[in-house]
Amino acid sequence: MPSRLPAGERYATRTPRDPEEWRAGLSYKGVHALRHTFCSHLVMRGGVPKQLQELAGHENLSTTQRYMHLSPEAVDSAIQLLDQPVPAWAAES
Repeated sequence: MPSRLPAGERYATRTPRDPEEWRAGLSYKGVHALRHTFCSHLVMRGGVPKQLQELAGHENLSTTQRYMHLSPEAVDSAIQLLDQPVPAWAAES
């Protein structure tokens, strides 16, 4: 087993918990990284954090928020929302 991260890896090195992880290529990121991927992709597709909390089985929303990461494209898309015209209902108040 390799003892250090391959070039470009961002996750800590660890020993696979079982041979299936090693064969599946999950030796560096581990199965835990799949939780981050699931949560991030759901949020980037419009999932509501409270829904995600329930799906992930977290007691506290703050735990869920640690798993929610946005891609640079998702961040840019959110910023572009500010370029849209103000809705009529919001302009009246």
